[in-house]
Order: sequence, then C-alpha cells, then structure tokens
Amino acid sequence: MAGKLKVLRGFSSDLRCRLLELPFVGKRLSMFILLPDEDVENQPEALSRLERNLTAANLKKLFATLSVSRISCYTFIFINVFHRNMELNNM
Repeated sequence: MAGKLKVLRGFSSDLRCRLLELPFVGKRLSMFILLPDEDVENQPEALSRLERNLTAANLKKLFATLSVSRISCYTFIFINVFHRNMELNNM
C-alpha cells in the first residue's frame, strides 16, 4: 500500500540530523523521530554524537525548523502464520 502523507519535518545542521513527526490517530499525540545525517558505515558514531549534543537549546532550535511536507509513504503488512502439529498418544 502506498500514498502521500502530510508530516512535519525539520533539520539541524548543528546536530546533523532530521526530525520527523508521526502523529497518532486523532493528532492528540505524536511520536518524534530523530534521524542522524550520516552514511550507513558511520551510524554508531553518528548516533552517539547526536546523543552527546542533544540539549534543550538544540532541541528548541530543531523544533523551530518544523514545516509541513508531503512524503511518500509505503505500508507493508506482514502476516505470520504458525502451524503446529501435535501427535496424540494412544491410551
């Protein structure tokens, strides 16, 4: 399933990360995701640097950059089916 979704996105060059808001149903509550701007090989280092530099002042600046964007959204539904065979012993 695919579609377009309006979300709030932000960027911080100081933290070298992007911020993405994912609102829950009813938009009364949201989850914010910080995504480091690094290539795959440097992910552990990028994440620890982001954690070290995460201050209230930096977060305030980051949230000030939020703006509405339309993004492509792809949803995958995984269905797991478990089968269990049982043998009954004669009594």
